[in-house]
Amino acid sequence: MLLPFSAKVNCLEYYELVARKIKPEDFDSIEIGARTLYLTLYLDWVEDGKWYGYVISLFNRVVQLGYFERLSLFLRYSDWMSRLYSDSDAEISSIADALIRLIQGNPNLTHLNVDDTLWCVDDEPHLSRIFKAMEDHPSLRIVIIEGWKKESKDDGVKYSSHLDYDALWLLLSRNRKIAVLDYSGKRISDGARIDRLYELYCFGDHSFNLVKECSSLRPELVTSALFGSASGKFPHTAVLLAHHLDVLCELAAGIDLDSIITASHADRPKRRARRGRPLVAKRVARRR
Repeated sequence: MLLPFSAKVNCLEYYELVARKIKPEDFDSIEIGARTLYLTLYLDWVEDGKWYGYVISLFNRVVQLGYFERLSLFLRYSDWMSRLYSDSDAEISSIADALIRLIQGNPNLTHLNVDDTLWCVDDEPHLSRIFKAMEDHPSLRIVIIEGWKKESKDDGVKYSSHLDYDALWLLLSRNRKIAVLDYSGKRISDGARIDRLYELYCFGDHSFNLVKECSSLRPELVTSALFGSASGKFPHTAVLLAHHLDVLCELAAGIDLDSIITASHADRPKRRARRGRPLVAKRVARRR
């Protein structure tokens, strides 16, 4: 069952693996040739209900290889009745730790889909720790989690996950290259507060793309952005400075400050001499 992992391909898609047909230690030595991996691991009826051992072993192997660029990892049950064992806090925490190591151990990772994985990790406090592991990631751009779902397609039970929006806000404010999407591909937000970060994210993306534009057009485009969409917005102006400092310095060097000062004095209205009777100081007699 593990033979397809060793295929010399760039992308291994829609591969499904049944955990009960292998052992957790089988992951320790597998070679995965693909840089892009879409894997579904079915956890039905594993021995003694120790499904988490398979997940941790898989994640640890992905960390050891460390060259993945796109990962979509799904943990599923064909029959939810097969999950007869309750999970301890230590087991859930160990899965969160393994996922954090996976993120940090793959510096070239640009796309991470765990929308069918985080169901086994409680939102508090583990999701905030997972977000924190993404803050300094050099390549990560798209992260997909389950987010909020009105109705489960499996059993029709309505539920809502208690997403830690404060942790999400911290992630987006510290790593402005990441977008966090829900299972349907929509950006996850709590309203205006996080929407503003996404708007800055888009502005920064467009600003960076200006660097690739023709050098003759770049000064005009940067100037237009500076006095247009970035006008009066310090974070947006800071983005332009970070991406186009050379252009802005050239623009500043071409400004004739003496002419501007002279013009400002010429446009200033002359003060008129004060007319009328001079003010006379009045004595205030003291009453005895």
